[in-house]
Amino acid sequence: MSQSKRADGNPIKIAYTFDRKTDNLAKGLTQEECSIYDSDRNIEYTAEAMRRLGYEVELVGNLEAVVKRLASTPLPDWDLVYNYAQGTTGSAAMREARLPALLEAYGYNCVLADSLGMVQGNHKALTKMILDYHKIPNSPYAIVPSLDSEGADEKAPAQSAIAASPYAAALQTFPVFVKPTCDKFSRGIGISSKILSPADLEPCVARLRQQFPDQELLIEPFLSGREMSVTIVGTGVDARVIGVHEISWPKGNQWEAQDFYSFDRKYGPPEAWCKYTYPSLTDPIVMKCSEVSLAAYRVTGCRDLGRVDVRFDREGDDATPVVIEVMPLPGITFNASDAVLTAKNNGIEWDELFRLILESALKRSHHKPRNAAFGS
Repeated sequence: MSQSKRADGNPIKIAYTFDRKTDNLAKGLTQEECSIYDSDRNIEYTAEAMRRLGYEVELVGNLEAVVKRLASTPLPDWDLVYNYAQGTTGSAAMREARLPALLEAYGYNCVLADSLGMVQGNHKALTKMILDYHKIPNSPYAIVPSLDSEGADEKAPAQSAIAASPYAAALQTFPVFVKPTCDKFSRGIGISSKILSPADLEPCVARLRQQFPDQELLIEPFLSGREMSVTIVGTGVDARVIGVHEISWPKGNQWEAQDFYSFDRKYGPPEAWCKYTYPSLTDPIVMKCSEVSLAAYRVTGCRDLGRVDVRFDREGDDATPVVIEVMPLPGITFNASDAVLTAKNNGIEWDELFRLILESALKRSHHKPRNAAFGS
């Protein structure tokens, strides 16, 4: 029997949840704020891929649309929810988790991470604590309280955070790097994020706290080694690396000083774009990187598809791969996102990638039957 069929021979029903970019632009959000949301074209490409695989797909939409569907009688008979809603309101750490949490309460099986996995991957400070516990390499850090929090040192929040950190000694050497704890797609990261001298630290922190008042900030040593991004499919012991891409920084123009992934490097003019190469998965350095990434993917609760970004602590074959970010909800944009391009360069085309994602989700048997939580 096809994996896309129910036991009665009818197609498996998938609800597709998402935040539409055009809807949020119409609400007055900026292009940068909407960079995390899906375009109309990609929503259609995604739905069509699932339909070509034999699934019945209902385009549901965002959290508000899901609430309306769940208020109906009887409840929707979805077998699976392909959730790609990024969230638009509420705590930054919880935005991606709200919809999975609601659907879990109703007994639906969500594709990609559950609500806990979304928080553990999206909140970078929490991610680092989990990696610390499991002894998975990640860099020393300090956490600057959010602007909205009470009791923070408003005169020198960065220095106070460093002094309070158990890694204070490792954060005395510059350059260091500053980023929001709960944002993604390089929002908030720019030329001033790499701090070359102590005099520049507090101004950068002040600017980011104003831009992201509800988020804490991370201060970490700047890692000078190679950077790689690892794409993983599957869940738990079945998770496997399907590809790695290495990122390098073209020199000889105004972007040369940004030897890191920034918002401008991602969305700026072509001369700002970084360069991707796709090394062999059997390369010893890549194997070290993949091993660390798989461990991080598993302990943070990623499922079905995810991405782990790694930077080596220095140049050389003896360098240590350090996890810098775990993405339980990575970009999945046709012929554009890192995970999609990495898969393609390793022989996994768009439809095949979705086959792997959905078949991983359908293996889960521990979730409640549809509507069981509400007795219908």
